[in-house]
Amino acid sequence: MAKTKGTSMTSVLVIALVSSAFVSLIAWGSFTDPIRIVIAAGITFVTVFVGLLLLKVFQKDDDVKPGVPRLK
Repeated sequence: MAKTKGTSMTSVLVIALVSSAFVSLIAWGSFTDPIRIVIAAGITFVTVFVGLLLLKVFQKDDDVKPGVPRLK
């Protein structure tokens, strides 16, 4: 079986979109200027996407066989 990392790119993208939508809803209640709402959503999307992407890149691969205890 091929080893894969824990998360896929689509799940990272979906999490970034959901968090951006959540922040835009909060910003919509706080700001009257639509440009500020778009800026807040954009900054949130980029921050969450890059953060999760960096965590995915630096994730340590686990070489444990199934059914074998880690500690001896």
